[in-house]
Amino acid sequence: MIVKTLNSYHLSEKDLIIKNRAFRSLLNGYIMLKQLGYFQKGNLSDDDSFSAVIDEFINSIKEK
Repeated sequence: MIVKTLNSYHLSEKDLIIKNRAFRSLLNGYIMLKQLGYFQKGNLSDDDSFSAVIDEFINSIKEK
């Protein structure tokens, strides 16, 4: 599903692999940090934080 979505950005094979790995790492890291309680402080909700990270990732693809 991730590769299919990334294919819509017409990336080179190299960039597709890099962005696929980056996105999987982003998800894994976010889940681990949330489970460890790193998102309890501050006035930004978990959902808002996750949305911002995903937006940044998408913007990094668009800039290519």
